[in-house]
Amino acid sequence: MRISRATYVVSSTTLGVFLLSGFGVFGVRATLEEDPSAAAVDPANVIIEDRRNPQLAKTRVRPRDEVEEAEKSKCTRWYGDATFAPTKVRYLEQLLAVRIPPEAILQIQLERLDTVEHCDETSARTVAAGQTAALAGIGVYGARITPKEVPGGDNFVIRVRGTANGKAFEVIRAFVYNDIPVSSVDFPPENAEFRERLRLAFAAAADEIAKIAFPSLSQP
Repeated sequence: MRISRATYVVSSTTLGVFLLSGFGVFGVRATLEEDPSAAAVDPANVIIEDRRNPQLAKTRVRPRDEVEEAEKSKCTRWYGDATFAPTKVRYLEQLLAVRIPPEAILQIQLERLDTVEHCDETSARTVAAGQTAALAGIGVYGARITPKEVPGGDNFVIRVRGTANGKAFEVIRAFVYNDIPVSSVDFPPENAEFRERLRLAFAAAADEIAKIAFPSLSQP
């Protein structure tokens, strides 16, 4: 069977979308703590009761039950617990443990711990690269998409909601990453610079939660 040139171009575009927003995301792994022994530590002074819906702890792409969030970006990925080492709940525990007063106990009832990536720009760049490669094969050269041409951009959002020692909270921290070069065959969390920004965002969220639970930490 002979495949037309037009079909080849479309297939390359589809491949780009598949790589950046498709099933490959389920195999992504990101190390938050480089020391394996430290990653295994279960802090005694922080107790997290995980009340999340088990489905929300899994990696997923544009789920129907979260349409409002998905509508913010055509390319949206929710990274689940298994993506991170240690798991994001354990990592949050460890960050909180070193931020609360000595001898204090922090009890968290966790309702949400979302790690959501909006990846319109990365997806568009990959599709453009696929189109360029396909068109080059038939003697036609297409322009690459620039960041300004992509609504939504590339950003990552951490949302933590629950109670801290009985005090309700919802903390949101985010960062952009459209300045980080990401290979068309990799996902952002597999990039070292991206992971460093992710650690800083987690740390900022932990700072805020600790201050909510222990207001004295906010005083000079």
